[in-house]
Amino acid sequence: MSSLLVGCGEIPPAVTDGGVDAPSGDVCGNPQLSVDEFFTCLSRTFCDVLADCTGADVAHLDCDNLPLSLLDNNLPPAVKRLLANSSAAGRAQWSPPKAAECIANVRALQCQLFAKEVDDDELGCDAVIGNVLDGAPCQADFECATPGSRCQSPSGGPPGCGNEVCRKPAALGQSCADVGCGPGNHCVRRFSGTDMSTCESGAAGAVCDRSGECDQGLFCNGGTGNQTAAGICTAAKPAGAICLEDLECQGELMCVGESGTNTGFCSDVRAVGAQCDDLTCFGHQLCVGPQSQLGTCSPAVSAGAACATSNGVSWCGFALACDASVCAVAGALGDTCTARGRSGILSTDPNGCAGTLFCSTDIVGGATGTCEAPRADGQSCMQNDHCVSAFCDPNRTCAPIPVCF
Repeated sequence: MSSLLVGCGEIPPAVTDGGVDAPSGDVCGNPQLSVDEFFTCLSRTFCDVLADCTGADVAHLDCDNLPLSLLDNNLPPAVKRLLANSSAAGRAQWSPPKAAECIANVRALQCQLFAKEVDDDELGCDAVIGNVLDGAPCQADFECATPGSRCQSPSGGPPGCGNEVCRKPAALGQSCADVGCGPGNHCVRRFSGTDMSTCESGAAGAVCDRSGECDQGLFCNGGTGNQTAAGICTAAKPAGAICLEDLECQGELMCVGESGTNTGFCSDVRAVGAQCDDLTCFGHQLCVGPQSQLGTCSPAVSAGAACATSNGVSWCGFALACDASVCAVAGALGDTCTARGRSGILSTDPNGCAGTLFCSTDIVGGATGTCEAPRADGQSCMQNDHCVSAFCDPNRTCAPIPVCF
């Protein structure tokens, strides 16, 4: 199950408390979560992490219904329809304990969800148990019974209902050029005339091409990301160590001051007043400072406050726009907009639209439009998130996502 924008193995402890706790007085600590409860709790957890790790003011967001992509990169309304169909046909079943485990694992990752590469399999978000055997027809990865199997065309043809089957993942050491690896393994990219990518363990000492191909708490020492697999998975470094990328640093520590081939240092950017760069501070803080210099982790701003300055640019965090030097929510329903493309929950453009709203210019064109809510079935669309159903069909019309069987 693919969970967030972004995917738990053993996580190195953060230097201080992550500040992300289960919402009190609700069901999110329940070890037996229903489908609807799971989506609500995942959304709330993500909202907590968003505020803690990006300096975002989330007061204007519907934190019970964030548009998160999961289960084969579908939005929640589409996922619920697919899952209901699969369950009714006996091709999959919901696992309440696994759903609760997923919420706990997402929360335990704290700011690593945003700041560092996290493999979906490492989240432990297998809340759906598949019943479809390898080689049998399927409509989604979660229907496959073998862990790590993918619902794909067996001959490399176009995807779509009726021509996809569960394909068994490649084993350790086998080629992953056209199929994924099993849980716990990583597809290490290697190309020399032909695709020689193989499944590797990601454990300390394993070969790698980039740090995302190593287990949590490790980085790819010597890897250059050029498909040569020249690196070795190595233990991440403590605070103060020299680094070239964030994944070289333990837990929530970030590599501050690195640029190109210039080294930085592993730093706790949760600490108030810590040095920072690249907008990154944790603990509901912003990185405030002049352009091309290290900044300082400072309290985040809220709607109505004066804009802060980060790397020399006016900045209000990842969910507010700086509009005439004041932090504000991006366009509300019916507001005028000129920015093409849906900004989503990370809406920082004063000419765009906030949350799940989109600018009507996305569909009808023109230089100026109005902020619209997702559309009902039968209305025109250009992409899935223009629709309440979270599915825009090939005829560019909002409709329920099709079920295959």
